[in-house]
Amino acid sequence: MGEGVLRAREIARRRLRGLPIPDALTAPTPQQAECVRLRMRGMSNQEIAATLWISGKTVESHMRNVRLAASAGTPTSIGPIDMVVYALMHDLVPVDCPLGEALNAYVQRKR
Repeated sequence: MGEGVLRAREIARRRLRGLPIPDALTAPTPQQAECVRLRMRGMSNQEIAATLWISGKTVESHMRNVRLAASAGTPTSIGPIDMVVYALMHDLVPVDCPLGEALNAYVQRKR
């Protein structure tokens, strides 16, 4: 079982029990971080999968775990702005990708 899955389970367990969620659990794994960086560039799951030589299902799993980590403080799902804020907090917005373009790219891929 991958590190991201174990983190996601621990976040869910802590959330169900009303326990605090340490920042270390919400930090992305290296592969999750790369998926978010590529998403901030506007790539689709299929494009990310092809770039990283992983399956589309793996990309979906990474992004689902990132969304779970990004929403650690709230029980609801996160929106595009929340994902960009998460990416900014963890230095995952590429330097050559202006914030407005990153948000627009993410929103376009969610449609």
